[in-house]
Amino acid sequence: MHDENGIRLSILEQCRILKLSRATYYECCRFEAERQKKKSEENKIRLKRAKTVINERSTHSTYGYKKMSKHLKRLGYDWAGEKLIHNLYKELGIKGQKPVFKTTRSGKAPYGKFPCLLRNKFIAFQNQVMATDITYIKTSWGMMYFTAVIDLYSRKILSCSCIKFVIFQTKCLDKGLCLK
Repeated sequence: MHDENGIRLSILEQCRILKLSRATYYECCRFEAERQKKKSEENKIRLKRAKTVINERSTHSTYGYKKMSKHLKRLGYDWAGEKLIHNLYKELGIKGQKPVFKTTRSGKAPYGKFPCLLRNKFIAFQNQVMATDITYIKTSWGMMYFTAVIDLYSRKILSCSCIKFVIFQTKCLDKGLCLK
């Protein structure tokens, strides 16, 4: 603290102005020094843990914070909780890679992939070729099954139904084939 002339005040004068005892002042200074020391030790530990996470991340780059936490615990790091790893990931700007959704896959069935029966076939008139599809609709009371029979030449819907049980979808197919 300085007075109006810019001269530094002694600790005794500062304590008198603030109405504190010198013992309180020195105790606060001691606690502040201990707090700074403790904080620097915590930062060293945090830095060491961050280095561990970065090293493991170099070999397991796809791991998110949950998987990395389990992996580090398997390696014997008891401190590696999900919350701590999540906070380290945020501080370091690390994000786990999301899996890529693959829509097209080769058939896994023992009989292999069925050939396309319509390839090199010319559709010349109505009701020559029909297609059907079942769509699953999730509702609050369970699954619903929507089935439609479509004429591929005119692209008209020949029949459709929305029923709770898949077994009854054959009625929709029968109805679509009867219109033929």
